[in-house]
Amino acid sequence: VGLIARQAREVGLNVKLLGGDGWDSTELTTSGGQGILGGFFCNHYNSKEDRPEIKSFLDRWKAKFGAEPGTTMGALGYDAAMLAMDAMKRATTMDTVAFRKALEATENFPGVSGSITLKGMGGNPSKRALVVEVTPEGQVFRKAYEFNEIQ
Repeated sequence: VGLIARQAREVGLNVKLLGGDGWDSTELTTSGGQGILGGFFCNHYNSKEDRPEIKSFLDRWKAKFGAEPGTTMGALGYDAAMLAMDAMKRATTMDTVAFRKALEATENFPGVSGSITLKGMGGNPSKRALVVEVTPEGQVFRKAYEFNEIQ
C-alpha cells in the first residue's frame, strides 16, 4: 500500500486513503511517505489499546524478541495458539474429536484481538473492528467497534 499511496499523491490524488488489516506494518510510513499520512484502516488489534491482554502479550513478546511485533499477525498467531491450548485443557480426552468439541465450545476467550466466542458461530466468530489513523508519529488507535455496533 505504501507505493500506491506515494503514486496517488504524485498524480495529485489528495484524498484520505482507507484500508484493511494489511496496512499495519511498522514500515507503513516509511514506504508510504506523505501519501499515507491521514489515512485510516481497520484492524484486529492495536498495541496502543488499554487492555490487560494486550499488555501481557506485548510484555511477553518484547521479552522474547526485544521489540513489538511488526504486524498484527503476531497477535493473531498468539490468539490461535492460546485458543488451542485452552481447548486442550478443557477437552475431556486427548483426541481430535474431544479437542474439536472443546474448541467449538469456546465462549468469551480473552484474546489479544478481543473476546472470542466460537460456540454457535460455525467457525466464524464475531470480531471487533479497530479504526487506526496513520499519522507522522505512527499508527494511532482511534476507536474499537463491536460487531453489534456495525451490523
